[in-house]
Amino acid sequence: MSLAELKKAVVIAPEDIGARLDLAKAFADGGQLPEAMKQLHRALTIDPDHVHARRLHAELTRALNNRPEGWWSTALDHLERRRLDDAVLFGRAACEREPDDYRRWAELAKWCSYRRLTERARLCYGRALAISQREARILEDRDKLLQSMGEDDAVDLYSEAPLGPLHDALSLLVDGDVIGAKRVLAMADEGLQSTGFFHRIRGEVWQSEGETARAKKAFERAKDFDARPYRPGKLARLIDERTPGHIGVLGWTPYGGAVSALEALAVVGEGKLQFTGNVGDHIKESCSVAFTCLKAKGAELGIDGLVTGMDLHLHFTDIETTKEGFSAGLAFTLAGLSALRRQPLFPRLATTGAITLHGDVQRIEGIYEKVVAARIAGVRRLLYPRGNSADVKALAPLVTEGMQLFPVSSLGEALEHAFV
Repeated sequence: MSLAELKKAVVIAPEDIGARLDLAKAFADGGQLPEAMKQLHRALTIDPDHVHARRLHAELTRALNNRPEGWWSTALDHLERRRLDDAVLFGRAACEREPDDYRRWAELAKWCSYRRLTERARLCYGRALAISQREARILEDRDKLLQSMGEDDAVDLYSEAPLGPLHDALSLLVDGDVIGAKRVLAMADEGLQSTGFFHRIRGEVWQSEGETARAKKAFERAKDFDARPYRPGKLARLIDERTPGHIGVLGWTPYGGAVSALEALAVVGEGKLQFTGNVGDHIKESCSVAFTCLKAKGAELGIDGLVTGMDLHLHFTDIETTKEGFSAGLAFTLAGLSALRRQPLFPRLATTGAITLHGDVQRIEGIYEKVVAARIAGVRRLLYPRGNSADVKALAPLVTEGMQLFPVSSLGEALEHAFV
C-alpha cells in the first residue's frame, strides 16, 4: 500500500492499532522517524501494553538517539507520554545542538522546573532571556520560579551569564563538573577575564574546593569590574558534597526515574538504627539488612567499635515523596559507612542495587529510567549491580555521557569507587 492509502486507512479506522503500526513502519522506512513516533504514541494511547507497538517504539527511540535532528521531536513525544525525564534529556540535547532557539530554551526551563531541577531551569531561563533580549513572557515565568524558591533577582548568575564560554562554565558547574568549568575558565580570553562574571564563577569554583582565601579574593576582584551586590557561595554549596553520609539514591516511578538525597549521621549511642523520610516497609527492610551487613563486616571495614557504640540515623530529605522498594540497599550501606568513618563519599555519587546480609549486590529493575534520572540530575558517578551490565551497555551514549558508570557485585567492590 502507498503512504496515502495507509493514511486513509488510519482516518477511516482511527482505533485500529494495526493500521497505525503499518503507517508508522512506512514513515520509518522513509526516514520520517518523528512522524512514525507520533503514530506509535497514538497506538500506545489506545493500548499501552500492545507488544508490537512497544517493541517498534523502543527500536525507533534507539534510532532517534543517534539522530540529533530528531531529538526535539522525541522530547515532545516523551512529554505527551508523561515521560518527563526523557523529555528533559532529549530537549536539552536538542537545545545544545541548536543553541539560538530561545523558545526551546524557555520550554526546556519549564520542564526542568516541573522536574524540580531548579538550578538547571534557572540556567535555561537565563539562556532564553539572553537570546530573546529579555522577552517579557519568559521573564515573567523566570520570576515565578524565583518567587517559588523564595529568592530575588538582585544578582542572578544564571541571568547575567554571557553567551559563550562563560555560560558553558556555569552550565558545567550546575552539573557538578568543577574540573570542566576550571578548564573553560583557564582558556578564557583577556576580554572575558575582565568581567565581574568571570571572577564570580572563579570564586564559586574555589569555594566549592574549600579554597576560601582564594575565593574571597576572586569575589573582591569581581567588584572591580561590577560593583553590584552579590551573595557568594550559593552555587558552591550545591557543588560541594564533602559532608560524610551524603549520597544519591536512584528510584523508579511509572513516569520515569528519581534521584533522592539520602543523608546519614552517626551519634554516640548503643548501636541502634533510626530511619526517616516518608519510607515504606520494603525500604525499612532494606535499611535493616544494610545495617546488619555493616555490623557483620565491622572488623573488615574498620568500624567494629563504632558500629556498636554509635547510633546510626538515615534520612531522606525529599520527604514530600514516598520511597519504596529494595534497590536502595547499597546506598544505605555506603551512606552508613561514610557516616561512621566520618569520611565523605565521591561528590555527586548515586547508586542502585539491593544488598544482602553478606554484602552481595543484586540485580534490580528499571535501570533505564534510573540512569536517565541520574543523567539529568547531574550525577557524576553511578554504581549499579553487575547483573545489570548488559542493560547499561545497551543504553545510548546520550543517556550515559558525562557520567562514570561502575558495575559492582559486592560491597567490597563498591568501596573501590565510592570514596574520594
